[in-house]
Amino acid sequence: MQDEHGNPTPFGETDPGDLFGPGKGWCDADEPASTCECFQDGLGGPFCETHFEQFCINQCSGRGECRHGFCKCHPGWFGQDCAYSEAANSTLTPGPGLSESRPWLAQHVHTPAAEYRWDKGTCTHRLFDEQNSTYFNDGWLYGAETALHEMLLQSEHRTLDPEEADLFYLPVYTSCFIFPVLGAADFPYFHSGPVAWRTHAAANMLIEVFHWVRAHHPYWDRKGGRDHILLVTHDEGSCWVPAMLRPAIILSYWGRTDLDHISGTGYWPDNYTADSSHPVWQPEGHDVVLPMFSSPGRFQASPFLGAAPRDRSILAFFRGRLQTDNPAFSRGTRQFLARTAAEQGWWEAHKIFITEHGEPPGFAGRNYSVLMASSVFCLALMGDGWSSRFTDAVLHGCIPVVIQDQVEMELSSLLDVSAFSLRVAQADMGRLPEILKAVPRERIQEMQAALWRVWHKYFYGSYRPFQGRVRELRQRRQQWAAVARVWAHADGWDVLPPTLRRWGEWPRVVLQQEPGRYNETAWKGFDLVLHTAAQHGIKVILTLSDYHSQFGEGQSGIEPYLQWVLGSYNLSGTTVLDFYTGERAKLLFKANMCRMATRVNSITGRAYRDDPAVLGWELINEPSTQSEVIASWAAEMSDFMKCVDPNHLVSVGLEGYFGETDSDELLKANPGAWVLCEGASWSQVAALPHIDFNTAHMYQTMRGSWDEATKTTCGFECSMRWFVPWIESHVNASSKPFVLEEFQQPFIESEKNAVFDLVRSTVRRARDRHAASAAAGKCPRLGRFFIVVYGTMFWGATVGEHVDWDGNGLYLDGSLPLPAPDDDVARARLSMPEAEKQWLAAVQDMQKSFRRQEAVSACYEDMKKRYAYLYSALDGRARTYNSTSMLRIVEGMAADAEQVENLGRVQPDGVAQG
Repeated sequence: MQDEHGNPTPFGETDPGDLFGPGKGWCDADEPASTCECFQDGLGGPFCETHFEQFCINQCSGRGECRHGFCKCHPGWFGQDCAYSEAANSTLTPGPGLSESRPWLAQHVHTPAAEYRWDKGTCTHRLFDEQNSTYFNDGWLYGAETALHEMLLQSEHRTLDPEEADLFYLPVYTSCFIFPVLGAADFPYFHSGPVAWRTHAAANMLIEVFHWVRAHHPYWDRKGGRDHILLVTHDEGSCWVPAMLRPAIILSYWGRTDLDHISGTGYWPDNYTADSSHPVWQPEGHDVVLPMFSSPGRFQASPFLGAAPRDRSILAFFRGRLQTDNPAFSRGTRQFLARTAAEQGWWEAHKIFITEHGEPPGFAGRNYSVLMASSVFCLALMGDGWSSRFTDAVLHGCIPVVIQDQVEMELSSLLDVSAFSLRVAQADMGRLPEILKAVPRERIQEMQAALWRVWHKYFYGSYRPFQGRVRELRQRRQQWAAVARVWAHADGWDVLPPTLRRWGEWPRVVLQQEPGRYNETAWKGFDLVLHTAAQHGIKVILTLSDYHSQFGEGQSGIEPYLQWVLGSYNLSGTTVLDFYTGERAKLLFKANMCRMATRVNSITGRAYRDDPAVLGWELINEPSTQSEVIASWAAEMSDFMKCVDPNHLVSVGLEGYFGETDSDELLKANPGAWVLCEGASWSQVAALPHIDFNTAHMYQTMRGSWDEATKTTCGFECSMRWFVPWIESHVNASSKPFVLEEFQQPFIESEKNAVFDLVRSTVRRARDRHAASAAAGKCPRLGRFFIVVYGTMFWGATVGEHVDWDGNGLYLDGSLPLPAPDDDVARARLSMPEAEKQWLAAVQDMQKSFRRQEAVSACYEDMKKRYAYLYSALDGRARTYNSTSMLRIVEGMAADAEQVENLGRVQPDGVAQG
């Protein structure tokens, strides 16, 4: 569009042909060439043909129709939100209201005793979508105008009788008037037509409010306005509020205190005159600087909402508008800090990140809330006036650093904000790294603890719609957490025949080379794992040993402890029983447990036993030998670990086999009689006082090769029928939390989703069934570390191109497994020197004796006979593996995991282990 002089105007920028053109215009065509936004509230769909609920204060209490922000009350009702009834003064009986026929209104209708807007995204703190579901409009920073108005209307302290009132609230929307009303309407203009500055117009509107209130009600003059409340949310707060309204209690976001103030905005239409003689904020028993009104979604990654505490590896953080070409903006503070940080390399040297867009290295794709929750300090800088940064910092548990001379922060007249924030003079901004690094660690911990005590004062948690969202988010996060199980052991030297060594599963790195002697390079790898997990909100279970790893096949598991006791690799004359019962072996294992728990992370400076990224310790993976021996060993080791680290959980990585002391009902859940010879008794270990949660593993190959129902080889359907009672038997057998710690991907692609769905649904069903029971109530909570009551993890995650030796690799990066070099290994075995062949044969014989294979085989034959009435159809295990990728499944779970930051989404059962 052009004016009369042919100059372009900002109005009518859409080509009229796109609106009304024949065959393609949006207003006429069924399939237009272009579309228009449905900017009016209550309209949606491609042609704005879909009608849904509009926003009104208190949704008219369910007693009226909402028309663009105004309530058209039903007969018998009146008032801003249709809360006043005429029934008390007439024979008219009010109708039943709309909340019954429109259930989506219910959470917004609460009456214990106005506006017009052209864009639905403005002048409101909440909206409905096309399905009439509520969502919160955090993009409108001045949302407290409608939110506080609605909260007060819903307050239990509200009275409909003004004679009973102690305070009077003036529901004036100055920010909404400044924009969009004043920017889009020809009128209203107050006092002699258009004015050049928006704040002048808003001030004149307040003068009109003053005269209207005095003319229509007697209450202002009764106390000179001192019992009236006025909210002013725009950028420079109450700087331009007329003097006649100054006796009122003024609420704003801007706590400026200098007397001879001039506007500090960088936007000229908001530049007010400088002839005021009063302070713009009066804290002594008068005005209050409010926290910005924002929904839980704004601080969704905060630990205060139940998110996993993150490793605060960023020293100081700020991300927001810089306006480098506008020196007046933020009094130049943002521009100076961003420029200085870039020139002096503050991120590289000090981990201080200041930017307008983007994320620090190592945080790619992480949102604003995650970055705040990952920072020790967060800069509270001004904008054109007030900004949300102080409140944002508090709500994320990040210590606010205030760089705003002569400006008081939110609630500073009511709270000692110095207990949980720092103030840096604008003249000292260049020394920010020096100042922050000089804060003692003890003082940082004190301020962080203080934030836990006050954060709820900066959140409008009494607002009814927020209460449900917070409760929902916390419940979901308490139900599910992202957990990874990590092998935290690599003991003893890697010993293989030289000819076969090149085909090891992966390059071996030894952690504990000899008793008490550790490889610092390997340990730094564990440090990085915990640091990275904390950055992504993942909890880690550290497994301290593995029964299955065998000397002569690569990295050893339990065997190095006995080899160190004997002073020899030769284990002849010993058995696995000696690991569980030998006093010297147990002493060496305890020493390793102590060193692991007290290890100080080289990245975070935090001991493992104090690290919130650690969920717990697993003493050993799948221990096997006589049940009573394992139970005794687990009791001793769990007691010791609780002494060394009382902050975290302890478990034993049991496969889940029930023993001879259990009932037939539980024994029937076992995959076969053979488990009575190889496995520990699950019930005995589960009952130990310092075992905090119980585990079980589940593989299709555990079930055996026979299906009693069909008298055929047990395949996928047979295994699926066994999975459900296997899981449920463990849930029902103990009141402690239960984690299905390993389950295997199916061999056939089409079966994968079925197994994942079955595992999730079964565990969720168990969780829901026990959620309100005493069993769930026994879930331990240790300090600030929380646990999941029920959970699942699959085996096993990996990345990169390498051989998938056991066929269960789940390649997170989309890599395909390399083919196993079976033929090459076979040829190498044939070509081995005779000495190597003899050595390998001797080791294999030693392992048979050490693992008690003859005794186990004899036991199995005995158990098959004794328990034939339970396991007659099961003739053993068939362990076969087939490598395949589950990338599609993992991508879906990873996408779910990202949504843990969003409200109202289903959370994942867990993430991969490996």
